[in-house]
Amino acid sequence: MFCFPVLMLALVLGGCGGGKGELSTEVVSGVAAVGLPLSGEVTLKDADDNEKVAVIDKDGSFAFDVTGMKAPYILRARGNADGKEYKLHSFAQKSGIANVNPFSD
Repeated sequence: MFCFPVLMLALVLGGCGGGKGELSTEVVSGVAAVGLPLSGEVTLKDADDNEKVAVIDKDGSFAFDVTGMKAPYILRARGNADGKEYKLHSFAQKSGIANVNPFSD
């Protein structure tokens, strides 16, 4: 299980280049789950009220390239798991991992 998140982060970083083949190091990523992965989307809002939306993958993972955005970040996940609808929140002081779950809400 440990290898899969590391592989996902490597793929995300590889797809977040800023041009000239460079990899972005400004990524907020995580997993949106309630015991089961959520099916839905995550919204990230920065300190300047800029927003980005990402679809949650089947395993609950999501990622945002936050290059040019201003930390801190507020995240909101909206989705379904096991027939129940959820709206959960999380916070990221800077780029890195920010999971969204009932404990972060």
